[in-house]
Amino acid sequence: MGGNLKQGFGLNAGGGGGGTDTNTNVANADLTSDGDHTLDVAATTLTIDSGTTDMAKFNGATNKITFGPNGDNYTFPDERPTSTGDVLGASDTSGNLEWITPTPNTNTNIANADLTLDGNHSTNVNAQTLTVKNGTTNIAQMNALGLTLGTVNNYTMPITRGGALGKVLATSNVTTGTQWSSTGFTKSFTMYMQGLSAANVYHYPEPMSNNKFLALARSSGLATPGAWNVINSTTIRSCTLGVNPLVTNIRGLNFWASCLDNAGTTTLPTITVEIWEFPVAAGSSTISIPTSHITATTGATTDNNNQWQLARSVGVGTNTTINTLLMPVFKVNWEEAEVDVDVWINASWNGYYV
Repeated sequence: MGGNLKQGFGLNAGGGGGGTDTNTNVANADLTSDGDHTLDVAATTLTIDSGTTDMAKFNGATNKITFGPNGDNYTFPDERPTSTGDVLGASDTSGNLEWITPTPNTNTNIANADLTLDGNHSTNVNAQTLTVKNGTTNIAQMNALGLTLGTVNNYTMPITRGGALGKVLATSNVTTGTQWSSTGFTKSFTMYMQGLSAANVYHYPEPMSNNKFLALARSSGLATPGAWNVINSTTIRSCTLGVNPLVTNIRGLNFWASCLDNAGTTTLPTITVEIWEFPVAAGSSTISIPTSHITATTGATTDNNNQWQLARSVGVGTNTTINTLLMPVFKVNWEEAEVDVDVWINASWNGYYV
């Protein structure tokens, strides 16, 4: 009896001449499902591999699916998440995943809570303007022009450093601008001497006891500050600049000088003015060697009596010591054999407290 044998349950018992259906192997060709089908792995594991490398495992004992090769694989949980918004996360370092309810991160908005930087961060305004407001009122704005502060009468800070010691912020116009400007204080003083007969030595103001407005000068007879190692207390009271109450940075010395030649020589001298500092010890009647902080000298000689000559020294930036005495001195720089001149000096120095 040839062909297929029909059994009582409607199944075909295999015969040699009938079966030609090869649509049972995914390795041979693309397949098209002809209905709903189930692969029951029971308590076994179905593995899909590439050669000797595992790609996926379907574990019938745990009902879980694992992807990836051994050592780098990860396993999905076998249940749904319990809450809306749960995310898959690693439950250990062995590749097991689980549903995790994330903790809301409120540390992302300065309007919600105080924040702490976890590193160096920057905000690029990219030619735009970043504005901090109070309702509709601007408090601060940052852009390529700099930082602008304030509301109706706002002002813009400079975008560069001051460039020198002692600079302060000052208005650059009546609308919005500020700029770095020099500031501090200026102290003026005057010295004069009639019938001066000693050139190239220092002259200093008369003591107050002479009651001559602290302007008339006398000669020290000394050519260098270091030679003036002691000045008695009467002489030091002639210090026209007073006591230095704080550490002060001397920034500039400026003076006009005029010289009258009583001897009738044809060339008049240049004139140098300096400001000296004398440290004073409480209870002492002696003064130590002075320190010269700033010096300025007129730039040219002249044969014109009483012609004004300007001298300036700026940006020196030397610091004095607290509670010291400051004294101006001057000398006439001249090589003439006969010296008989009258000298007038109108000067000022400026500085700021450090």
